[in-house]
Amino acid sequence: MRPALTFSSGMSRRGDFRPALAADHSIGIDIQEMSSAAIADLAQAFASSRAHLFIDSGAFSHFRATVVRGKDRKPIDFARVFDKYDELARAVCNATDDGGNEAGERLHFVMPDIVGDQAATIALWRSFDEDVKSFVRHANAILPMQGGELTLSELYAAASEILGAGLPIGIPSAEKAVDNDELARLCAAYGDEIHSVHILGAADEKKIGPRLDAIARGGYDGPITADANRLRSLWKPYKGVDRKAAMAQLLALDHEPEPTPPAPAVCAFCGEIEELDIAEIWGHEFTLTACCEVVYDDAIEILGRHDESSRALLKHLGVEEYTGRELRRAGDNEGQIILDYNLDVREISRDEARAFVNEHHTHNKAPVGWRYGAGIWNGPTLIGVCMVGRPVARMIDASQVVEVNRVCVRRDVPDPLRWNACSQLYGWAAREAKRRGFARIITYTLQSEPATTLRAAGWVQVAKTRGGSWNRPGRARTDQAPIEPKYRWERQLRRAA
Repeated sequence: MRPALTFSSGMSRRGDFRPALAADHSIGIDIQEMSSAAIADLAQAFASSRAHLFIDSGAFSHFRATVVRGKDRKPIDFARVFDKYDELARAVCNATDDGGNEAGERLHFVMPDIVGDQAATIALWRSFDEDVKSFVRHANAILPMQGGELTLSELYAAASEILGAGLPIGIPSAEKAVDNDELARLCAAYGDEIHSVHILGAADEKKIGPRLDAIARGGYDGPITADANRLRSLWKPYKGVDRKAAMAQLLALDHEPEPTPPAPAVCAFCGEIEELDIAEIWGHEFTLTACCEVVYDDAIEILGRHDESSRALLKHLGVEEYTGRELRRAGDNEGQIILDYNLDVREISRDEARAFVNEHHTHNKAPVGWRYGAGIWNGPTLIGVCMVGRPVARMIDASQVVEVNRVCVRRDVPDPLRWNACSQLYGWAAREAKRRGFARIITYTLQSEPATTLRAAGWVQVAKTRGGSWNRPGRARTDQAPIEPKYRWERQLRRAA
């Protein structure tokens, strides 16, 4: 007995799923790691292939981060998971000529569960019963079965009561999670009713063999599938086998009738199979997995240098392929290593800019005037905006001059992420003003502000205002902004007409 279909999981990166699907290699992805743009790319690649696609909810990655590594993470929003499942299904439909009928049969969705918590998993089934029923009826669903107070047979009976009979089940690969004898008893009791069995997280003979034996002892003879991160076992950066070479080896195995996998490299420190990999990325944080503490500590030491060697290691580990973003460096946030991406400036709407300024500016609210503006992103994070409008001073020719009325960069994000953000915003504002045909661009800073970013962006100080209050005996005003003197800065863009 062998699985009819084995997925190579851990393929959420564009650099992984594109070549794998192009080679008709069945893969697994984590939907939590997929942006809308990545989902659209995945759907296009999948629609052009004959492969099957295993879509995980991210429950195991969450378990590994919170329980195994002690990270503080929010609970998974399974309503959002189902929304992203639907988004992927729609994208596949739109990418195919037959409305996704044939390709939809090759999609395999993992239903909600809490790894290691049987009672919480049952509660999720009750909360999302209609969603789960829909996927069970209309797609290839996988319902993970967690160990706990109930036996597997009792758990399956409870699931059938909530979701109906004939369920597709997922069995954890680790025997400490689900005992093989218990699995055999489940198959003996419900083997004629179970729709399909998926073995979660195992594909090699050592791990999957005992599971298959237990299933066979129980008398189940229906469809069996499995998934495992086979790419990780081939990828050995310390031995010069980069991710692309490992991918080539993996895809080559599909075309060899009796493949002989390369002998795994052995770690010189622990004697186990050598491993150093990115375990998980969320936002600017990440975790590593390594075969032993020595390899892990060596990697952390390199990353902690925050120089080109740390960036090179992160690139070598495939962070840029994983995220689809270019790294600027590895940043230091009070001793924690974070991912600092190249900054990206692009236009945003007036409402978006105003909302950002009103939330984050230290001493001013958003101005009313507006001609154009931009936001600046570090990876997935919007860290700053600039707002450009007419000159506030009435004597300055608004047909020739625009004013940067507000630049705001968040102070609640780590310092490395916002480095050079202000200078890039000022530089973009000037280039955009020139593109729009203006002769000059101006802005003001408080006398107490250093204005280092303006100098770095090529602006010149040209005047000093007196400052003072807008409140007058015959015209009462409440000052909403600092009243100290200001400096005016400008950049000449072209000769005035």
